[in-house]
Formats: sequence, C-alpha cells, structure tokens
Amino acid sequence: MTSGKQTIGIGLILALGFSGLLLGLDSCHKQHRFTSAEWQKLDAEKLAKFRACLPVSQPDGKVHLALVSIKNETNLAKVKIVAYAVGEVADFYAPQYSMSRGRWLINESARSYLRDEQCHEYKLQGRASNVGQIPDSGLIKLKSGEAYELTLEFPGLPENVRTGGLVYGDWVMPFYLR
Repeated sequence: MTSGKQTIGIGLILALGFSGLLLGLDSCHKQHRFTSAEWQKLDAEKLAKFRACLPVSQPDGKVHLALVSIKNETNLAKVKIVAYAVGEVADFYAPQYSMSRGRWLINESARSYLRDEQCHEYKLQGRASNVGQIPDSGLIKLKSGEAYELTLEFPGLPENVRTGGLVYGDWVMPFYLR
C-alpha cells in the first residue's frame, strides 16, 4: 500500500513538473506570437512580392484555359490543365520541344513555367496528352464546346511551397497547395 501512495505521489510530482515546464515554454513563445493584424500585414507583404514576380495575365484568342490539379511528388510536379472553346472554334497550342533552342515552347515563342511565392522559377520538363496524341505542330483545333486535357511536368516543388502560379504563354493561373 505504501508503494501505491509513492507511485501516485511521484506521478503527481511529474505531472506538476511537466505542467510547469509547458507553462515556462509557453511564456517564452508569447513574445514571438503575432496579432492577427500583424499576420495580415505579413501576408499582404508576401502577396505583393509574389504578385510582383508574376507577369500580368493577358490571355488572347478564343481558347480558354483552366488549371485542374497539381500533384506535387518528390521529383516531379504534374499540373493538369484543360483548354476549351466557348461559342466558336479555337486554336490551342501544346508545348513542343525545340531542339535548336533547347527548351519547351508554345507556338514557337511562348514558354510555360511555374513560379513559387519566393519567385523561384521551375521550367517545363515535359508534357503528356490525356486524350490521344499531340500533333507535331502542337496545334489542336477545338470546336465550340470541346475541351482538351493536358498534363505538364515540372521539377518537384519544395515542401515549404504553398502558393504559386502557372504561366502558360500569356495566361497566368495562381494556385495554392495544401
């Protein structure tokens, strides 16, 4: 019976000591906590910096683009987009690899890349059609109401990346990773 009381006493002392330790740690952290206004200011500053490193979205033509999903794996980030035509026929250009320039180009001049909130750029490494084969010219004619799905492959994004933007020619599509 004595050993039972000693066990309860030791347990109580350990619990109180642990609570005191947590309170001490908590008081150390209070000086580093931000108010909601400070967080909003930080977020606004980050957002302004991020917006400054993205080009202005200036889509032209009759084709519409939508970012469907981003799957960030260890060495590869797969970005699924859909091009679609509304109301009339539209031309969509898939990226083609230019051997002479050593890069992926859209309609022989525009590029596609990812940009993260720290303004790091991730160049296109490849692409895959989710429906059929992409023509050698990269030109896909879309009829009114028709859509074309394409997966773009980029280097894997670091784990700390939470926001970014996909630049596809003149299109800029922001995203948020969970």
